[in-house]
Amino acid sequence: MSVMTTVYRLTEPEAAQFMDAPRAVARELIYGEDGWSRPGLVFIKWLALDKHGGGVDLALSGGQSVRPLSFLSDEEFGDETLFEFPYGPGRVFYPETVVELAAALSAVSPLQVRARLTLERLVQIYPFTLRKPGPEDVQMLEERVAELRDFIDAAAKARECLMVAVD
Repeated sequence: MSVMTTVYRLTEPEAAQFMDAPRAVARELIYGEDGWSRPGLVFIKWLALDKHGGGVDLALSGGQSVRPLSFLSDEEFGDETLFEFPYGPGRVFYPETVVELAAALSAVSPLQVRARLTLERLVQIYPFTLRKPGPEDVQMLEERVAELRDFIDAAAKARECLMVAVD
């Protein structure tokens, strides 16, 4: 089973539902009525980093716990939801923090991202893959970082919340 990281854009009322919702309600909000299909989402603004959350986190924070850039991996950063995903509760970030995060992300240059994504470090993050990471993996992670940067920038401009979920 792979660890999948998803970042959701939420309005403050939607975020409040996750902060207060019992498990069954939150599960339906995320997975749809059948408990599985993501097309059933009440909100449609989400970015699935899939199993690349660790690589994207490395690219952003350099493997350090540096707030706000370590928001994907720092389990003590953000407000925990009542709903527990398979790997713990979701973490909600309110608009003020999202604006700070967008500014911090814009300060991370493509050269910094590339310097952090060495093949040696990728092997440490993805030790159980069938093949060693290569230059194509670095390029793919650079693209995922750019997608995430744009996604969070749009959330900041719309004064939305973010929720990070790992399942």
